[in-house]
Amino acid sequence: MKKSIFKFLPLALLAVTFTSCDDEDGGGGGTGDNEQKIAGWIIDTEAIASSVYNAVDQLQRDSIADGDTIAFQGAMASLNGNVYTLDYGAGVVDNAGITRKGSITVTENGDYFTQGGLLSLGFNAFTVDDKTVGGSIAVTNLGNDTLSMVISNLVYDNLLTYNADKKVKWISGFTTTKDPLDDIFNLSGNASGLENGTNNKIDIDFTSPMNFDRTCQYTVTEGVLDLTFTGDSLTSFDGGSVDFISTDGCNNQLILNVTSAGGASVTLPRTFNGF
Repeated sequence: MKKSIFKFLPLALLAVTFTSCDDEDGGGGGTGDNEQKIAGWIIDTEAIASSVYNAVDQLQRDSIADGDTIAFQGAMASLNGNVYTLDYGAGVVDNAGITRKGSITVTENGDYFTQGGLLSLGFNAFTVDDKTVGGSIAVTNLGNDTLSMVISNLVYDNLLTYNADKKVKWISGFTTTKDPLDDIFNLSGNASGLENGTNNKIDIDFTSPMNFDRTCQYTVTEGVLDLTFTGDSLTSFDGGSVDFISTDGCNNQLILNVTSAGGASVTLPRTFNGF
């Protein structure tokens, strides 16, 4: 059993930059490459789910009438009855250089902004930087500016299958639908990821809520995930951390550290783009 603690980072982890590395072989065996690889998939997948929620939440705040199609964040959004479609077509590139293709459908049962309202999200030939994404997400309004987010069998590029049961707690801005400058919410809960084709599994606990602030260019400002690794093809690295450096405010610096019971340590400062 192996554990790591990871601060959440945005979707642009796909383009992180390694700035330094310190590897001391204390008999731990290897450099923790497998743990880093699988943890990277988990972070990418969680980032995709969060970015999808961000887009769908903002779509709910936009003015769109039944039967209309509007431009939305470079994509085309339409509403037919209670079904929204967010269509990225052959590719939409955002400000961070991330390309999305395909479409997302959102079926609304009840008002998203009212207790009991439910959004059911599905993916249609959807890719992020040519990584395929499948599965479903259900978002339910629980009242008191809190939502449930249940992610079911979210497949990331046929590498990993991800499931999660999380809470979205809005600190401010949930009901001020036309003012994104006061939008702050936290994300907490638990999740699991299974590497496809192996028995390698990660159980995830959000030990410190992820904080999303839309006034920040990089959106996420803090948060800690505790990861427990099980599987035969992992190395002896059994601990570590990714520090999003909450004390630096809105910045794009973080530090990844993995350690083994044998005393090996790898520290990798990184930079990233927001989403």
